[in-house]
Amino acid sequence: MVAEEDYERLNDEAVSVPPGSEGVLCLDHFQGNRTPWTDAASRGCITGLSLNHTRAHIYRALIESICFGTECVLEAMRDGGFAASSIVIAGGPTKSPLWLQAHADVSQIPLVVTKVSDAPALGSAICAAVGAGLFETIEKAAAAMVHVDRVIEPNRALKETYQRCVERYKKLYAAMVSLREGD
Repeated sequence: MVAEEDYERLNDEAVSVPPGSEGVLCLDHFQGNRTPWTDAASRGCITGLSLNHTRAHIYRALIESICFGTECVLEAMRDGGFAASSIVIAGGPTKSPLWLQAHADVSQIPLVVTKVSDAPALGSAICAAVGAGLFETIEKAAAAMVHVDRVIEPNRALKETYQRCVERYKKLYAAMVSLREGD
């Protein structure tokens, strides 16, 4: 879609695109949606393109769409009585400063990046340490073995910009449902 295998290059290009991707909006449901809409038939789309947009716009819009989906999940959690005060991030996305900052900015919640970003390996090591008797509990092993590398603070100035984008994202999902169902 963006004809590039070098994600670092894509990230570098997309950083120059302002938040909101200058009107390009994606729905990241390329394999349906599990949360919060639980809609296996939902499909992705990209809208708002003009001849002035570049692959950097599309790439940033794709990243932002994942962030908007995460915000919808967080919103459902808040509606259910739980409001996260921070989010611990692990895995491949920790290699993308753009992905991390966009998530913090959209959610307005600090992201905590651990020194070991391979969560399954670290979790296995924690369980093994408990099993080997090095720690009494998983909580004690985690406290000793999980270390914060950095915290990505949200840019408060982008709160309203991204709130509008999240509302557009929700409307895009509803419009796609309507199109799919023939309404």
